[in-house]
Amino acid sequence: MVISEYNINEKAKSEYFLERNRIVSGLSIGVLIIEAKSRSGTSVTARIAKEQGKEIFCIPHAINDINGVGTNKLIKKGAKLVTETKDILEEFSFIEYKEEKIKSIENNRPIVNKKYEEVFLEIGEKPIEIEEICYKTKKNFQEVSETLLMLEIEGYIKKVVGGYICIINK
Repeated sequence: MVISEYNINEKAKSEYFLERNRIVSGLSIGVLIIEAKSRSGTSVTARIAKEQGKEIFCIPHAINDINGVGTNKLIKKGAKLVTETKDILEEFSFIEYKEEKIKSIENNRPIVNKKYEEVFLEIGEKPIEIEEICYKTKKNFQEVSETLLMLEIEGYIKKVVGGYICIINK
């Protein structure tokens, strides 16, 4: 489905992003902010979502990370700090969440989205910190953070003291 305030022939323009995000947040039950600079469209979208009565969730960043200043400000203003999937699911008790671990038939190995596989393969039974995963995969913090969140939502890994662990056999 396509929802827009513009004619189908209208060209996409960056100045339309906030209007688009207003619609997206309006259709959502909550908004997860992964990264936001001090003054950013993401912060404006979070404000719009808050005005719409939506829950705002943020992944915290190091205090010296320029790409996380906005997220940290949102947390200070009352957005829910998210360090694991459960933080979001607890807010929406009406969502039935069932962990399902799918394994491929040929080698009893979990089927992981190819986009997440490189990060997933770094996670074992011993906790590993996000910074170490970034170093080993040569991926940036944001990309690894997003991947870890998706792997956790999909039930492959779990956040524990000291980092992340795999909760199914690789």
